Amino acid sequence: MKPFSVVFLLSCFLIPAVLFSQEEVKNDIRRALTGSDEKILAEHLNATLDLTLPDSDNTVSKNHALQILRDFFKKDLPESYTHNHEGSSNDGSVYIIGTLKTKNSTYRSYFLIKKINGDYRIVQIQFVEQ
Repeated sequence: MKPFSVVFLLSCFLIPAVLFSQEEVKNDIRRALTGSDEKILAEHLNATLDLTLPDSDNTVSKNHALQILRDFFKKDLPESYTHNHEGSSNDGSVYIIGTLKTKNSTYRSYFLIKKINGDYRIVQIQFVEQ
């Protein structure tokens, strides 16, 4: 088999796998925010991440982030989530910007996703009250 054919065949299998991984994380973010279920995010969170909420801004462990998000969703139950924009940077990281409407307020949401050890991980979450 010619070298070009091998490269072409490999890229046909590898590129969709990378895109699927990114899409899986994006879809799970949407599902988590519309269902107020932080557990959906759990499999995509990095071991440590930056978490910004209206009353806190810290670098926290995955478990601590889940506890904080659980409390946040309990206090202010999400009603809807709109995916506004997404993009990527030169280093391969992906960002998602959206609007989270809750029972008491509206938040601009920001998620930063990076590829770490072959997996796409959420390394930053922000909810800024509008």
